[in-house]
Amino acid sequence: MVFPEGGIMNRKKRCAGEQCQELFFPRPQQKKQEYCSNPGCQQERRNKWQKEMRWLDKDYRANDAAARRDWSKKNQSYSRAYRDRNPEYVKRNREKQRERNKKRSVKVPEGETAAVAPRPETDLPTIELAGKTYMVTEITEWRDRVSKGSPLEGYGRSMLGKETDCKRGRVNRLRC
Repeated sequence: MVFPEGGIMNRKKRCAGEQCQELFFPRPQQKKQEYCSNPGCQQERRNKWQKEMRWLDKDYRANDAAARRDWSKKNQSYSRAYRDRNPEYVKRNREKQRERNKKRSVKVPEGETAAVAPRPETDLPTIELAGKTYMVTEITEWRDRVSKGSPLEGYGRSMLGKETDCKRGRVNRLRC
């Protein structure tokens, strides 16, 4: 197929949308297009971008939090009105919260004392490499923390070797 501008249409690509996975012709102007033009896929793409920006960019995160705070102040009765309009939601939410509370509570046998376990760090982002999920935390010494055979081994050692150039921003968000 030929475009009016004279360009030849690229090969079909599979949409990266979780629900879609349809084949589509990417626009020649957008070389790295991963999502088709389906509105649901475009929404998924925007949500993914927004989630990444919240983790990576502290200014974006601060502006986003300020906007949510402002909206919340202007619409203080929204949550109550929503719950009044949707009693099934309220019922389901209560049931789910009871389940979460049961999972959180620890039953201690009689005669023993309960030790307080540290709260799992669920708010930290995760990355998936080589089929394994890693929790992203701030690491001060890569060389001590990266084990042999880990998918991060080569990355950590080469990034923080003598070639590392933190001042020029080549190692983004890693401590040197």
